[in-house]
Amino acid sequence: MKHDVSIVRRSLTSNQSDAVHQQEADNGFRKYVKFIVAESRGTYCLSSGKVCVAGPRGPKGTPGNRGKRGPKGTRGKTGTKGFMGPPGKSGKQGMKGDVGNPGMKGEKGDKGVAGHPGPEGEPGQSLCAPNVNVSPASHTENQTATFHCSASGHPKPKVSWRKVNGAELVTTDGPDNQLHIRNAGYNDSGSYMCTATSVLGKVQKMVKLFVEVSPQFIEIPKGVIKVIGSTTAAVSCKAFGFPSPTIVWSRGFVKLPGRSTVINGTLTIASFSPQDAGPYQCKASNKLGSTSAVTTLTYNRGLWWRSSILRENEFYQRHLNQFLTPAVGSHPHWQLCYRASTHGWAADTFHSRCDGKRNTVIIVKAGEYVFGGYTDIPWESSGRYTSTPNAFLFSLQNKEGLAPFKSMVRRPSYAISRQSGDGPIFGTGNDIYIANNANSNRHSQANFGYNNVYSVPSGVQNKQTLLAGDKGVPGLPGPRGEPGQSIAAPNINVSSTSLTITENQTATFYCSAYGNPKPTVTWRRMSSAGQVNMNSPDTRLQTKNAKYNDSGSYVCMATSVLGKVQKAVKFTFEDGGTNQCKASNKLGSATVLTTLHYVPTDSSGGWTSTSEAFIFSQRNKEGLAPFKSLVTSPTYAIFRQSGFGPTFGSGYDICIQNNANRNTNSYTYFGHSYSVPIGVKDRRTILAGTYNFTPDDVDVFYLR
Repeated sequence: MKHDVSIVRRSLTSNQSDAVHQQEADNGFRKYVKFIVAESRGTYCLSSGKVCVAGPRGPKGTPGNRGKRGPKGTRGKTGTKGFMGPPGKSGKQGMKGDVGNPGMKGEKGDKGVAGHPGPEGEPGQSLCAPNVNVSPASHTENQTATFHCSASGHPKPKVSWRKVNGAELVTTDGPDNQLHIRNAGYNDSGSYMCTATSVLGKVQKMVKLFVEVSPQFIEIPKGVIKVIGSTTAAVSCKAFGFPSPTIVWSRGFVKLPGRSTVINGTLTIASFSPQDAGPYQCKASNKLGSTSAVTTLTYNRGLWWRSSILRENEFYQRHLNQFLTPAVGSHPHWQLCYRASTHGWAADTFHSRCDGKRNTVIIVKAGEYVFGGYTDIPWESSGRYTSTPNAFLFSLQNKEGLAPFKSMVRRPSYAISRQSGDGPIFGTGNDIYIANNANSNRHSQANFGYNNVYSVPSGVQNKQTLLAGDKGVPGLPGPRGEPGQSIAAPNINVSSTSLTITENQTATFYCSAYGNPKPTVTWRRMSSAGQVNMNSPDTRLQTKNAKYNDSGSYVCMATSVLGKVQKAVKFTFEDGGTNQCKASNKLGSATVLTTLHYVPTDSSGGWTSTSEAFIFSQRNKEGLAPFKSLVTSPTYAIFRQSGFGPTFGSGYDICIQNNANRNTNSYTYFGHSYSVPIGVKDRRTILAGTYNFTPDDVDVFYLR
C-alpha cells in the first residue's frame, strides 16, 4: 500500500516575547496537528476499496514542560481587625501632679473664754412710729403727674404707693418718696394711698388725682339722615371729657326750628317739614377746647305722603306701618289708585281704578275715626266672596279710645266681597262696607266682628259702633244678603256737570250708573244734527288732546228694562294770555301769577321741576305789601294731577281742589316749596285768609 502524503513545513514565529505569547503558540501547534491528521485520514480513507476504522487509544504521552509563572495578581482587600492582645508591661512612673482644692470646713470647736468688756457706746435714737405727708395733684391729659410722700420714724419706715381698689404701684425707701405717672390719661384719675410701714406699725394717707381731658365724641350722627315728613326727627350727639363738655346744636346763621328741643345732647324736631331740611352742627366744649360734627337732615315724604288721611299724622303712619310690615316687608312702595274725594264716590270708579291690583290698603275716615283693611288678592267685580288668610282690618282711632289694633281674618273664605255695584267690602256681615256714592247716603256700614269673620280685641263694648262711631244706619245692621236684590230703575251720577279746559288737554267725565238689573251706559253728543253716539269703552268719557271743535254738550244715558235716565254735561274750550290763578273768599282774596318756562300743565299725576316758578300775593290777610315768592324746591314746583286744579309746592303751598266752588277742600300751606317773606305770622292763612277755603272764582291764562 502506497500513500501519497504531502507534508508542509511551517514555522511559527513570534515577534513578541515568549512569556507573553507562549499560550498562543501552543494553540497554534495543536490546530496544526489536528489539521495534518484530518488531511491524512481523508486522503487515505477516501481511496477506493479502503475502509477506515478507529484504532485504540494510544499510550499516554510524556508530560510537557512546566509553564512559566504567570503575572502577579492584584492586592487583596484588608481583612477584619483582630482581637486586642494582652496588656503590655507597665511603663515608668510619671511626674507628680498639682495640689488639689481644700477640703470641707470642719465642725465648730468649743467656745473660748470671755474677753474683757469694751468701752461704753454713744447714745442711740429713741424709737418712734412712722408718719407721712402727701401733696395732692391735678393735671391735664398726657402730662406727668407727681405725688410726694414724706415719711419719718425710727426705725426708718418703708414707703409704698397703691391706687385705691387697684394693685400696688411702687415700693420705695427714703424720707421723700415720689410717685410719677407719665402721660397721664383719664383712666389714671382716682385716689392713691401712701403707706409708711415699720416694726412699730403703719400709717396711711390718701391723695386724689384729677386728669382733665378735652371733649371727644363717643356718638356722632350720620353724615346724612333721611327724615319722613311730619314725623319727629331725633338726632343724638354724645361727647366725653373732664370737666363734662357742654353740647350745643346750631344751624349756621339760621335759627333752630321753633319745634326743636335739645335734651342730653339729642336734637328733636317735631313735625319735620321741608324747611327744616339742611345741615346741622353739634359742638361739644369745655375749658380745654371743643370739637364739632355736622349732619345733614333731608326731607323724605314717607310712605303715605299721597294719603290725604295719613299725610299729616305721624302716629297713624307709624302704627299702620307696623301692621303692614309682616305682610309686605319694611320697604314697600305704595301707589295711590283711588281717592274718593278726588276721583268720585261711584263704586264703578273704584273698580275701574283698583281692580286687578294686588296688595291694597283701604283707609277710611269717618268723622274723627280712622280705620280700614288690607288684602293681598286683587279687587274685581265678580260678585262673590274671595278667600285669603292674609287679610286684616285695623283701627287707628276709634270711638271707645282703644289703642290702635290689628284684627286678623278668622274665616278666610269670607275675607272680602267683590261686588261691581259696591265699594270695598270686608267680611260676610259687612265688617267694613263702603256703599256706592257713599258721600250722599247712609248705606255704608262698619258691622265689626259679625259672624266671627275677623277677630275682635278684648275690651270692646259695642262692635257695631267701634270703628266708625254712631254714623251708621240707625239700629243694628243685619248681614248683607246674597246676590238677588230687588229690582230698581236705573239711576246715574256724573262727576261734573261742566268742564273747562285749554287746548291739547284731556277732558274726562265720569258717569256712574246703578240699578237692578244693571243698566247699560252710553254717551252721546248733542249737536244741531241731533244726538251722536260716542265710542266709550266704559262709563268714562275721555277726550284726549281736546280741540275747540270738541266743546259742547254731552249726555250720559243709563238704560235697562225698567227704563232709562240721562244727565247732560257741558264741555267748554278756553284759551287766553298770561297764566294767572285767582282765589278769593269772604275774608279776602289772593292772586297767584306763575311763569313756568317750557313746563306745560298736564295730568301726569306727579310733580314737575322748574326753577322759574314763583307765587305772589297782591292782597293778603296780614296786610303785607304785595310780594313775590320764588320757588326754593324746584323739584316740587307744581303738581300735575287730573283730579286736582292748579297745585303748587309739595305741601301744598296752593291747592285748588276738584269742584272747588262746592266744597272747602282747597287750601294753602304757604312755605313748603316757596320762600316765605319776613314778617309772616301764619303761613296757613296769609294767602286766602283761612287754611281751607272756597274760591269765588279761578282764572287761568297762558302765553301763546
